Parts: sequence; structure tokens; C-alpha cells
Amino acid sequence: MIETYRKVNEYNTRIDEEYYSNINKDVAEEINAAIDEIVFIQRLIDPFIGTIQALQRDEFGRVIVDVSCPHRLVNMAYFTQAANHYREHGCYTLFPPNKHPKSAYYLFWAEEKRRIRDGLIRDDGEWIPGGLYWYWNYSPIMKTKKIRDGSKRSERIHDFPDVWLGDYLFFHYKDQAEQLGQHIELMKVRGIGSSFKMGSIGPRNALFKKKSETFYVANDMQYLVKDGILTKAWSYLDFLAQNTPFPRLKSVDTKLEKHIGYKDLRTGALRGMGSGITGISTKDDPDKIRGKRGDIIFEEYGAYPHIKKAWAICRASVEDGDNVFAQLIAGGTGGTIGADFEGAESMFYEPESYNIMSLPNVYDRNTNGTGRCGFFWGAYLNRSNCYDENGMPDVTKALKDLFVELNRIRKSTSDPMALTQRKAEYPITPQDSMMRIDGTVFPVADIREYLERIMPSLDEFVGPHYIGDLIFSKDGYVEWRPGAYQKPIREFPLKDNKHEGAIEIFERPFLVDGQSQRGRYVAGMDPFDDDASNTVSLGSIFILDLFTDRIVAEYTGRPKFANDFFEICRRMLIYYNAIGNYENDKKGLFQYFDRKNCLYLLSDTLQSLKDVEMVRGNLYGNKMKGTNSGRFINARGRRLLADYMLSNAYGENDNGKIVLNLHKIRSIGLLLEAMKYNINGNFDRISACGMLMLIREDRQKFIDNVMNSEKDIRIGLQFDDYFLRNSKGTLSFHKDDFYK
Repeated sequence: MIETYRKVNEYNTRIDEEYYSNINKDVAEEINAAIDEIVFIQRLIDPFIGTIQALQRDEFGRVIVDVSCPHRLVNMAYFTQAANHYREHGCYTLFPPNKHPKSAYYLFWAEEKRRIRDGLIRDDGEWIPGGLYWYWNYSPIMKTKKIRDGSKRSERIHDFPDVWLGDYLFFHYKDQAEQLGQHIELMKVRGIGSSFKMGSIGPRNALFKKKSETFYVANDMQYLVKDGILTKAWSYLDFLAQNTPFPRLKSVDTKLEKHIGYKDLRTGALRGMGSGITGISTKDDPDKIRGKRGDIIFEEYGAYPHIKKAWAICRASVEDGDNVFAQLIAGGTGGTIGADFEGAESMFYEPESYNIMSLPNVYDRNTNGTGRCGFFWGAYLNRSNCYDENGMPDVTKALKDLFVELNRIRKSTSDPMALTQRKAEYPITPQDSMMRIDGTVFPVADIREYLERIMPSLDEFVGPHYIGDLIFSKDGYVEWRPGAYQKPIREFPLKDNKHEGAIEIFERPFLVDGQSQRGRYVAGMDPFDDDASNTVSLGSIFILDLFTDRIVAEYTGRPKFANDFFEICRRMLIYYNAIGNYENDKKGLFQYFDRKNCLYLLSDTLQSLKDVEMVRGNLYGNKMKGTNSGRFINARGRRLLADYMLSNAYGENDNGKIVLNLHKIRSIGLLLEAMKYNINGNFDRISACGMLMLIREDRQKFIDNVMNSEKDIRIGLQFDDYFLRNSKGTLSFHKDDFYK
């Protein structure tokens, strides 16, 4: 076992022999990697974690809080005296009600109102913003409590929130952004009571900011009512009406809207605070929130299909040049069904573009704190039973619990989405929380981990790739020529299709007697016919080495003319002496190859599809070549691609650990597409690889059929373990003309 003993601070479980004693090697390595690669975790367990004495002060004597680099929290009960008094006595004060401005009762509530508005400062400079004081002391929530020590049985109780470092950091982040005229976002783990936190904002505004408006916005009504965020806000108003002298009369009181105030019976005029809280379900129509002026809180913005448009609409309502008079807040939970997080991901990693307060990205792996992002609350921060009375987290204990559970799921199911679901709901990094958990067959969690290893050293990873052109030599052979200015497309998604791309070769063809071996290479293509298009569709071709089962080359791009793409495909097929399967719904590629007398490079209709009756009838013309894509055939291609990714890589063993085909994929664009795949998007590389996997399956089935019939078939191919691995352990030979 890899045992890395580390020094940690007093809040964390010691990492020593006992720590590793009851976990396996895989769990130990995952814990070590998280600590080594995530800066925020390093800061939380640092033996020399900062103290308030070392922090600078502002003009009010308050410590200047660095949200991305926490300091020790001590004596935090000072900030929850009101809640503690209520727990003990069932009320906030024992003073009898008295409206006289010098009475103890009046002065007590005057001071509480000040704290709710401005926050509370301790003599040593430690302080909390007003919003956090309000949440910790006046916003009781439903929380989990153990029935007795040593038991895992718990119960849900109605009580004030525990003190958490996560809450401390989030509300400071919110307050700092507000002072800067910026908005905020929170990407978070499930189960931290986010709807309670967000639900507390509206009541505070309504009761302490005259004429204010707060809007809770969701794409689906379920996020607002029943057990949604709006229900939490209404429960706070009811609690406060019963236990405080704060305003309680409502001029409007409906399921989705409440206004604090009353109607003057003599004049009919509205009196009082004149503030309101409103819930809005947009139902895929962001224009419903146009013109709303007030704090706007987006619930589950990862599941909001038009979040970027909605955000732009709302900014226009709350910003006037450099002046910002209300705050936009977006909250998202990992593992949300139906969420693709494309818009949320853009906002999280490009916060300045949306006037969102940005932080150093200390949350993702291998960033070293570079890059900017929104606020992230990981599963290791204030996990249940992993924090002390001051809210300081036991991160090492939390990591151990989390990775032990992931390991249990990994070993107990063959469904890769079960692991993805768990990682997304209890994310260690922001990348984990944004993984798709439905509408995809791809092993998103594994792809995410692979990319996290690649991206920090991307230049080193792609350095061995060959980028350039394929040209015809004077002898008529296709030869490789390096290109100094070509740039392959490695980004996804793209904003348009104005990207020509470049041929990217991961492995050059294996030559026998100076030529590529016939039958060794196959290709999959996703062509286009139109020279001009307003979509983001690209052409794509991938080539696979059947001997090693590795993808060896790619071209993805949109040349000015469709014929240019067809010619790139033709030259790649000739260069590798490959046979290509393609989507034959469009006739352009077939016609081009026909004119070039190169139809022999295109596969006939796949026998494997005929065998399962996915293709029927006698086909001719364009339809006798390639594959007629449709819903079921495309789904089959994606399934085969997912299975390919999770298959063991040929001839690979990393110190006894299994290496998957996934880990031999060199195409960054393909990995990104697979990770972000959804049925409604445009995924050209996935389509091309679907065609590739179909012809791969066809060739494997041919080999198996030959083995079953025990026929000797002559061919000049070399003996290779790949055929043994895919042919039930017996050697086979190909017909000379099989690929013609």
C-alpha cells in the first residue's frame, strides 16, 4: 500500500499507520491524490493554518477574510448567542415587551436589528456579515441529529444551523461581492441545506429593506414549492411572526407571493415596509423574468436550460452602467437529474464575463490556484460528523469516508453511471459536480478523472502528436508533411463552425514492405454536404488500429468546401490503407469517392447490422456503402463506444493496475464530447466514432464466424495477440479480398 504520512492541523484526523490500516490501496491512492492535487484541501489541513492575529484589518477593525484561504475559527458561540438563548428558553429575550425607546426590551431588539443589517464584530476583529448572523440566529432549519452516540441512527429535527466554516466562507463571499457591485454563484454538494440558506435571504430583505423585492426563480415549479426554496422562505416568515417583533402583516399573501405591509383602512393606501418576495417558474421562457428589479436567486441553475440568457436579462434589470442596485445569485447542486451544466459551467469558469465575483481556482485538481472561478462547496467541507463546535472541518476523515464509499460502489456494480451519480452528488472538485448523470451511456466519471490528469500538462501530452497535411508525392503515394500553422480543434463546445481544424496523427501507420498493412486499419466518418451552414456542425473522421485497438488519427473541422473534407478523408484512408464506414444519409462523400474511383475505400453495408436486422433489403447506389444512421443504429454506436472505452487496453499493465482503452485515447475533443454528451446536442466526433465502433464490431464478428466454421483463410497479416483476445483464443486468417 502507498502510505504517505502527513502532518495535519488539530482539526483533522491524523494521517498515519492507523489511518491507512482499514482501507485498500486504491482508496489510499485516491486520498493522497486529492491532497496532492487540490490546493484548497491542502490549506484546510495545513498544520500552520492561519489565525486572525495574522490577518489584516479594514477601516472598521474587522479582519479581511480570504474566502479561498480559510483561517482558524475559534469561540464562534459568540456569534450564535441569540440562537442559543432561544434553544434554552424558547424565546429570544426574557425582557417583557415594552415599546419605550429606553427600555431593555426595545434596546435588545434595536441591537439585534443592527446586527442583522450590519453583522457582528468581536473584540479581536473576527466578525460575520449580517446575512450570516440572520441565518445562524433567526433561520431554523431541518437538520440531522444522531439519536445516540455510537449509533448510525439519526432523526430530523427543527433547530438552528450548526456553525460551519462553509457558511462562514459563503456569506463572506456574498457580502464581499455585494460591496463590489458583483453577483455570486455557488456550486455545491448535496445536503448542505442550500435551499435554507438561500431561502433566508428573501425574508431578511423583506423585513429590513423598505420597498425591496426578492425573486426566487427556477425553470421548474418543483424547486420552488412543496419542499422547495420558496416554502423555506415562508416558514421563516411564520417563525419570525411568532417569535419576534419584526413586521408581520402582509398586504399580499399567496402561494407564490408575499408582500410585507398593510392597507390603511381610512385611505386605502399601502403602508409599512412595502417589500415583497415572489417565486417565478419560467418553464423554458427566460423572458418571464424581464424587468424584475431586486435580488434574484436562481435555484438549481445547472438544470436551467437557458441560464445564460436569463442571467443577461436579469443583469439588464439590476445594473445601470457601473451601478448595481441588486444582486443575482445562482446555486447549483451536483447530480441534478436532467442537468447538463453547460451554461452553469461557462458561468463558473468565466465569472468575470457575467459580473460574478471570481475567486482563485483552488478547488480543481492540479490548478495550483491559477485560473478563476465561482464559489465551490465540496463534499469534504463540513461533512456530517466531520467538524467541531466551531465549524472547522475534519477533511481527512471526510475524504476517507467519501473514497471508501466510492470504492464500494465501484466494486458492487457494473453500471458506470452509479459511480458518476455518486461523484456528482458528493463532488470533490467542481468538475465532479458538473458531470451528466442521465441521457448518456459514457463513463463520465472516468473521463473526468482522465482529463484532470491530462489538462494540467496538456502541451506535454499532445507534444508527440503529428499535425500537418497529407500530400501526394511525385510517385503517387500519400505522404505526411508537418504543418507549421495548422491547429487541431481540441475545444468543445464551439460557438460556430468557422474552424478548419487540422489532421492530428497519434500513431503513424505500421508498415510492411514500405506499405500500411491492408486490413489492419478501419475508419469512421461523420460527413457534411453543405459548403455553408449556420450550425456548429463539423466533419469528423477517426482511424482505429484493429491490432492494438487504439485510435491512431483524427481530423475534425469544417473546411470551406465539403469536397475539401472528402479529400482529407480519402487521403487519410489511403495513408493508412484503411476501410471507412460513414453515415450514408448524405450522398456527397459517396459521389466524391465515386468520381475519384475510390469506392473501394468505403465499407459495404455491415454484415453485423444485417445479422441483427437493423439493415434490411437489397441495397444499391449510395446505400450499398456505409451505414444509414438512425435512432437505433446511432444508439448502438454510442453503446459500443462506451463499451470500448471501458474495455481493457491491449498489452497494457500499469504496475498491476488495469488500463482501459479510455486511457489510450489521445483526442481531447472526443473526451470532452463524450463527457458532455446529451441526446439534444451536436456531437460530431461521437457520431464518427459510432461509425468506427460499428465497423470494429463487424470485423470482430467476422473473425469469430471464421473461428466457428474452422476454415483456413489465407492472408498476409502478421500473427497478433489482439486476434487471440477477440477470437476465443484461436488464430484466424483473413481473405485476401475481404476489404475490397
